[in-house]
Amino acid sequence: IIRGYEWIMPTVAQKGVHNFFENIVDMRTLVNSLLQLAPEKAARSAGRVLVNSTVGLLGLFDVATTMGIPQPSEDFGQTLGRWGVGAGPYLVLPALGPSTLRDGIGLIPDLMLTAAIQENIITNDDANLGATALNLIDTRKTVPFRYYETGSAFEYETLRWLYMTKRELDIEK
Repeated sequence: IIRGYEWIMPTVAQKGVHNFFENIVDMRTLVNSLLQLAPEKAARSAGRVLVNSTVGLLGLFDVATTMGIPQPSEDFGQTLGRWGVGAGPYLVLPALGPSTLRDGIGLIPDLMLTAAIQENIITNDDANLGATALNLIDTRKTVPFRYYETGSAFEYETLRWLYMTKRELDIEK
């Protein structure tokens, strides 16, 4: 599916689609930053959303990055971690790659929030269904995770350690 998408869709259109969904991610980051009581990240996210939703034409263009507004990335798994919920066991989610039980559960409110935001932007049900499919394709396209790329017999253990360490650092910052 990804190869077909890349073959059919011009690169500039792929970038616009990705930027549109990243604008929605910025909105999700804004909510999670508020839940984490992180006003700096919330302000950055709000600034990005404001600039990209207006000047960037609903996020099709990432004007905020050009203006030097950094893009924080917060999700509900990090919010749960910020409030003391342990990571739980390591998981590998189909098509999404490494995760933990906490982060996997955190995907549910993140996906619900993303769907609610998207429904407010795209009000036609058929168009919204198409946008959801496009979001899934874009998400999978931009997730660089692939097993069996290192050739190491210890790839699973290495990836688990890297992922768990990264998530700990994400929560600490």
